[in-house]
Amino acid sequence: MTTLEFESQPAVLGSAKASTAPLRRVSRAARARLAVVSTYDDLCGIAAYTRSLERQLGDIFDVTVFDLNQFLLRSTHRRVRKFGDKHIQAICREIRHYDTVNLQLEHGTLGRGCSDIFRRFSWILRSSPQLSVTFHSIMQSEAFDFAECFKEVCRFNFTKAIAMRAHYMRSNRLSAGIASRLRRAQRFKPVSVIVHTRRDLWHMKYVHGMRNVYDHPLSFLGRRRSTGDPPRRHHWRNLRSSMRCRRTAS
Repeated sequence: MTTLEFESQPAVLGSAKASTAPLRRVSRAARARLAVVSTYDDLCGIAAYTRSLERQLGDIFDVTVFDLNQFLLRSTHRRVRKFGDKHIQAICREIRHYDTVNLQLEHGTLGRGCSDIFRRFSWILRSSPQLSVTFHSIMQSEAFDFAECFKEVCRFNFTKAIAMRAHYMRSNRLSAGIASRLRRAQRFKPVSVIVHTRRDLWHMKYVHGMRNVYDHPLSFLGRRRSTGDPPRRHHWRNLRSSMRCRRTAS
């Protein structure tokens, strides 16, 4: 795996529980300290991706992963949301002391509400001395359809008109709003963006005017795994048998 995104634009990886004590650390003397802010203990694709990334970068950086507590961050209860904010603020106090920070961003991992997500993302951005953000999905906000909204108002369907406006405001804030914050931060410190496809790279570069955008695959195979024996016929027979069993069960 190339480390261009992390070395040329100092910013990347870290680990924590609710009190933000680092969850796991791979120590390497005289290495740049990398904090990764991501889900880690939960059974999800982003946590698995972070573990793979930790293995890839463990020989290059002193990696610490700060775990995003999903119970605190995704709760809609007013009291728990305050604890979610404190959780992020505690992580921010820790990552200030790292050489570079990487945020594994799937918007929902920072909260359920748009305001929670945007506020917590801004705290992490402001606290990171150097930052890279890995977008696991790109939220796209098309121009608001005023004509369709006006039609709904004329039909006295105010509920749908309000819902259309609310959906647009959320999508726009989590796409153009976050991109604007990153673009502004690039004027003052090294900030880079990592996406998974070339199309997403073009979107961030040409639609949002971002600099230092890189595209990365979703998974990494070590040399042994990538040069292993190719799939053989009996592997496909086993796969078809498994699929038939699933259809029968359903």
